[in-house]
Amino acid sequence: MKLLGQSFTKICLLCFLMLSFSALCDSTFHHLMMIMMIPKPDTCQPNCCKAVMCPMPKCHPHQVMKPKAGWCGCCPKCMTQLKMGQPCKAKPKHPCPKMPSSECGHGLKCKHGKCCR
Repeated sequence: MKLLGQSFTKICLLCFLMLSFSALCDSTFHHLMMIMMIPKPDTCQPNCCKAVMCPMPKCHPHQVMKPKAGWCGCCPKCMTQLKMGQPCKAKPKHPCPKMPSSECGHGLKCKHGKCCR
């Protein structure tokens, strides 16, 4: 009888562990599915500008206001004007949530990470 009790306990423990693991896997699966459905933070959704109210920025003397340089290309933004030789980043090909806050000044282009003519 004692042997049956130990086996029963082991079976119950094994069942408990299997059910716990199953629940964990199911929960993890649902979390992964939800994460996959969330849009990437570095992309803009179609028609996202319709839902955005943009404040009008006040630019400093070394900045120029660009009408569609803000979040996802929806809002105006003050862009710091970089001088020749200063480090720069190329403009993104498509609007993204984190648009750059600086650009090469008038007549300059960003090549190999520096502003030049």
